[in-house]
Amino acid sequence: LAARTLSYLFRRIDDRQGDSSFSVRLSYLEIYNEQLFDLLHGDPDEKQRHPAAKDDRVAKQLLSGSMQIMTTGPGGGVVMSGLNRRMVRTEEEAFACLFEAETNRVIASHELNYSSTRSHCIFTVYIEGRHQAYDESVGATVETVSHAKLHLVDLAGSERIFKTNSTGTVLQEARAINKSLSFLEQVVVALADKQREHIPYRQSQLTHIPYR
Repeated sequence: LAARTLSYLFRRIDDRQGDSSFSVRLSYLEIYNEQLFDLLHGDPDEKQRHPAAKDDRVAKQLLSGSMQIMTTGPGGGVVMSGLNRRMVRTEEEAFACLFEAETNRVIASHELNYSSTRSHCIFTVYIEGRHQAYDESVGATVETVSHAKLHLVDLAGSERIFKTNSTGTVLQEARAINKSLSFLEQVVVALADKQREHIPYRQSQLTHIPYR
């Protein structure tokens, strides 16, 4: 879905070249055990250079930098501090970012899946558009600026632990996945209830971050 979305986006941008110009930025956030990791942050070779980065999870922590959720930003939205938004100018550059981030995700094996993703991911596209047009009311060319943001969320699947026979770290990951998916269900149910005044977005990173 992410690849098709990027292809469609750059086709539309090419169709509207002329008086309009667009800039596209991408971010790829991983939610692993309720911790945040920026999969597009830092030097990919840093993992090999750092002596403590023998484990994939340790390596991503070293690359992730300082990340935290600020309570509110302009307009009341949630703001991510430390999340890299990488500028891409072509479809090829966007695909390269997507591939880089996908290869950094945490995976593990259990009895039902040899390569099970152990985290949720949020791939976000930020678009800024600038359009120039002559405004008769002021007798001059006026530039208008618009912004758009699209979240694409890749959820880890829920797991029945008695079937996967998970232990240790994989068991801890499964519990975090199932808990966050349960909170997501609660948010969806609350949104469907028109008489509900409070939506429990802040129960987990998965439901809190896309609200930004």
